[in-house]
Amino acid sequence: MIRRAVTLQFAPLAPPQRAADAEVQIVIPSPDRTRVYSGDRDATVREWDAATGTHLRAWRHAGWITDLAASEDGKYLAATGPAGAWLVDLSKGETVRDFGLAGTYGNGIAFAPKRPYLVGTDGDGNVRFWHRDTGQPVGTPMRLHGAVTRPRFRPGSDDFAVPAGGAVFLSALPDPPADLFATGTRGRVRGIVWEPNGARVAVADEATVRVFGARSGALERAFADLPYAPLCVAWDPDPGRARLLMGTRHGFTPVDLNAPGPPVANLLSRFMGRVYRAAYHPAAGLFLTTERSAARFDPATLRAVEAVHATAGAPEGVALDALAVHPDGREVLVAFADTVRFLDATTLKPLREWRTGGGVLAAVYAPDGATVVVARRDNLAEVLRADTGARAAPRALAHARAVTSVAVSPDGRLVLTGSRDGTARFWDAATGLPLGAPLRTGAAVTCVAFDPRGDHVLVGTEDGHVTRWDLPPAPAPGTAAELLERFSRGDDDEK
Repeated sequence: MIRRAVTLQFAPLAPPQRAADAEVQIVIPSPDRTRVYSGDRDATVREWDAATGTHLRAWRHAGWITDLAASEDGKYLAATGPAGAWLVDLSKGETVRDFGLAGTYGNGIAFAPKRPYLVGTDGDGNVRFWHRDTGQPVGTPMRLHGAVTRPRFRPGSDDFAVPAGGAVFLSALPDPPADLFATGTRGRVRGIVWEPNGARVAVADEATVRVFGARSGALERAFADLPYAPLCVAWDPDPGRARLLMGTRHGFTPVDLNAPGPPVANLLSRFMGRVYRAAYHPAAGLFLTTERSAARFDPATLRAVEAVHATAGAPEGVALDALAVHPDGREVLVAFADTVRFLDATTLKPLREWRTGGGVLAAVYAPDGATVVVARRDNLAEVLRADTGARAAPRALAHARAVTSVAVSPDGRLVLTGSRDGTARFWDAATGLPLGAPLRTGAAVTCVAFDPRGDHVLVGTEDGHVTRWDLPPAPAPGTAAELLERFSRGDDDEK
């Protein structure tokens, strides 16, 4: 028998200055096997050249490192330990995201091979899921008996095994009713607007305006290196113009979607100063607001037709925070502090006003124009009668922090609110009762919008991401009192 001797060669992995307690806890290779990553008890993750053993980089964290994972595409490295879980962008060489574990310590971490999800386990028996690009929690945590240790995925599959107590569980990723529509660029989402026919959607953040296919999510146009940073965006309803209007700190800029290249800087109008809100109406025209003024413009020529000091009578320093146009175009709503003021859409003369508790941050008419939904700084949104300001739904729509944005479904049944508490929520417009679980985003919500076809919504965040969510099941019929009575008896279906 001929035997072949094989000599194995190892390169020692020794950090330049080894800490006394730098006991290695975990070692993994990169997917392409060119790098090795190690985690120490001294809270350090190190990167090594796999061929030579050369120490390349190191990242410090709190607590020791219990587990490491590298994404299949080689873009990210994740680590976990007593202080939580965190994500390193290897191209930038820096930690880009921390994942909280509700006060417990992390035991294991793994990247899903086929979907952009990260799985983490902890000492309290939880298996948690996050979207790796946004930090958004995905689904609800799995709860297992005993301490849950290191999860490991079946190669090329979304199935994973996780040890817990005296057993090993074969599990699958959750399938939440959401997907990432657009990743962030630089800064918060300032506006989400649909093309009137629902075919495309524009997203404005603090650096870019991007246009996506509404169904595919494919990026069709991107306007970067703009002359001024966007503060808002509106879509011209005239299909013959194929134009967006971008409000900026120095006026507004038309964005011609048929013209190649960036918006032409000399089309900028300095008439208005900072433009914070913009709204088109097919018949009434284009409306813009600055800190204290509202104006109506000819939608074709973009020349001002009327302009008024819309916060007349308010103290100095009070600014306009909301703008909405009635569905039939007869009036315009503006809001500042706790005042909602209605203006004639043609003359911009005041028609009526009413007060609401807290500072109004956003407002929108229901499709029939009979009610208005306002988002408030005091953590509430309300459905109010447009004529009197009286509450139309029997209860307020509550969040844990300020409500920044609101939208109403095309059929008027649903209200969607977005909050600085990092959630968006669906509500029954008639009863004010919540529908489904909160939509958790991982960052403060800045914009919410319904698809004109009414079958999903987009939610934009402070960190620039936009997520597409399905609608919840239809609300149960009945008044708020009837529903509360029925559910308090435990009746969960109609007999």
